[in-house]
Amino acid sequence: MKPKPLCDLPVRDIQERPIWEFVIDQETEPDADETYVRPISEPLPVTDLGNRVVGARIRLNNGEEHWAILLNISLSDPRATKQFLSVTVEKDGDFFALARYFDLDFGSSGPKQLAEFLGLRLNDIFPISYDIATLALGDPRVLSGSISTEPDERLPDDERSKLAVWSGK
Repeated sequence: MKPKPLCDLPVRDIQERPIWEFVIDQETEPDADETYVRPISEPLPVTDLGNRVVGARIRLNNGEEHWAILLNISLSDPRATKQFLSVTVEKDGDFFALARYFDLDFGSSGPKQLAEFLGLRLNDIFPISYDIATLALGDPRVLSGSISTEPDERLPDDERSKLAVWSGK
């Protein structure tokens, strides 16, 4: 498959190839920018999700399942994953990127807006659970986890910046 913008990644592609990597070699892909991804070529499960996204089924609190794209997963650091995990949820071919508490667009793309997008109440959605244990190897607390409306811990900017310098493995 040719590289494509992450926002143009259809569910059928993530069903077929669940792990995609950002294209950073623009010399071989001249039209690609920082949003372009391509499927990985290595076999599953992988041991590194740095610079990669994962397409997976998520389960809402009410039991509904949706396809989603998960980003910023550190296979060895549950704390970093809890802070930086991003989820983009699919419904009827449309995607909604849930902002994290520190994102600039949290007020317009936070949990309440996800509830509106899905046509559900917050307690029908959260906590959202995911399981990528068949796709990657790492800390079990990272491979199978949940996303809450509020993080367990809100870090100040300086501490979050220090935590952000992780390998992604």
